[in-house]
Amino acid sequence: MTTVYLHVGMPKCASSALQSFLHLSDARHRAEGLCYPVSSRETSGYFSHRPLHKLQPSEVPGAIRDIAAEAKAHRCDRLLISSEEFVNSLWDQDITGHIVEALNNQFGTENVRILMLFRNHFP
Repeated sequence: MTTVYLHVGMPKCASSALQSFLHLSDARHRAEGLCYPVSSRETSGYFSHRPLHKLQPSEVPGAIRDIAAEAKAHRCDRLLISSEEFVNSLWDQDITGHIVEALNNQFGTENVRILMLFRNHFP
């Protein structure tokens, strides 16, 4: 079964650097079994999965199925979805709940993990 890491991009914690690194090293990571899906990912800028947050709730399960199919097609057993919008102004809106629910339904709650990185901003 595929393990999903849902990266909640915290402010000033190198989320953009992580997203850029995963985008630039995509082929290498896929060869190692880690998929940073192109499905529902920005095509420029930080290459995050921000487009998921712009979907209507009824569109989310289909987007997650597309992500699952992409991981399966590349024989990836690990999947990383990353977006700052999980913590920014959209955290209290329903779309985040729909995304998490669709991930749980597609992959099983035991296979969906939340990843949050923190750092001390003060010396």
